[in-house]
Amino acid sequence: MYLFLLIAFWVPQHPESYSKNDILIVTSLSTPIDHITRLQLKQLYLKKNETFHKTKLTPVQLKDSHPLRIVFDQLVLGKHFNIQDYWIKQKFLANEKPPISVMNEAFVLIFIERNEGFIGYVNKGLEGEVKRLGLKVIEVTL
Repeated sequence: MYLFLLIAFWVPQHPESYSKNDILIVTSLSTPIDHITRLQLKQLYLKKNETFHKTKLTPVQLKDSHPLRIVFDQLVLGKHFNIQDYWIKQKFLANEKPPISVMNEAFVLIFIERNEGFIGYVNKGLEGEVKRLGLKVIEVTL
């Protein structure tokens, strides 16, 4: 099962081929959150607030160069937000580390499936796999 996922999603696509409608925010079924705002996602991925509705969430993200990560960062953090500079400052000033980064969407799903309270994003084309793994999609509101 996981071998298929790793092979099937190894080949990256270009960022231009994604839009905000192509991204699913995913977590485990036991996480008592059904929706999240774009601002809350931003706070979560910048580690400014990791608790929503009395639930601690641990973000997992794709590696910097992954096309979906580039689109996610632009949509959630803003087009001109320099995430690398932000984490350099956070490391220096607060000894804070960025969210866990993984190579591909298969690993995002594996982390979420195996770790309660994890949250991540994947391509909408994986919605069937998300459901098959017993995970849920969280609605994002502005």
